[in-house]
Amino acid sequence: MTSFTAAFERAAHRVRTLLVVERLSSLGALALALAVAFICIDLLLRLPAPLRAILLAVWAGSVAWTLWRRIRPAWRMGIAPVSIALRVEDRLPAMRGRIASALEFATSTRASGAGPSPFEQAAVAGVVTKVDERAVMRVIDARPCRRRVVRLAAMALAALAVAVVTPSMTAVGVQRLFMPWSGAEWPARTGLESRTEARHHPRGAALPLRAELTRGDAARERVWVRIRRMNQ
Repeated sequence: MTSFTAAFERAAHRVRTLLVVERLSSLGALALALAVAFICIDLLLRLPAPLRAILLAVWAGSVAWTLWRRIRPAWRMGIAPVSIALRVEDRLPAMRGRIASALEFATSTRASGAGPSPFEQAAVAGVVTKVDERAVMRVIDARPCRRRVVRLAAMALAALAVAVVTPSMTAVGVQRLFMPWSGAEWPARTGLESRTEARHHPRGAALPLRAELTRGDAARERVWVRIRRMNQ
């Protein structure tokens, strides 16, 4: 009788564990997706530190809200073994009305410490011979949890691949999002090298300036020259 009730208790514990893992995986996917999206936005727009701090607050708020509204209830949820018994009855129509009753008889007998009555003993014995632990565990559907874990793993592997290919860019993006005032800067979109050969030039004569665009689209970029006069 103890093994009979223990099978349903283990099934209830497994349902709760699967639910917690499923929601934690969804939380991980949400956190990773938001972080990647915000880093990409920052890469495109080169946001200032205050705006990046707002994005960080949105990220942290989303994670905290999900923890409070989704993870916390799942963690505190108590799955009644009788609910598992009712699911088993749905799978075994011939046993409908008998499994849950037998489980309640066995549970109440164990809680009271008194021996079972002949009627209760017969009811439980008639069910135990036909319902084993495999039949109980078979009613638990782990596919939703498995799908979310696989999705999170795929997202994490994709993010890891990007980090391996572009480690410096990834480090800058993570620093700029999670430490907005760290001073980390994206690499410049354009690069310019001076090709002016003259180092000294007579006053009053035209000075030809030459430069080469080493990074960026030469057809679209416009080069500006700012002259700063230094008194000596």
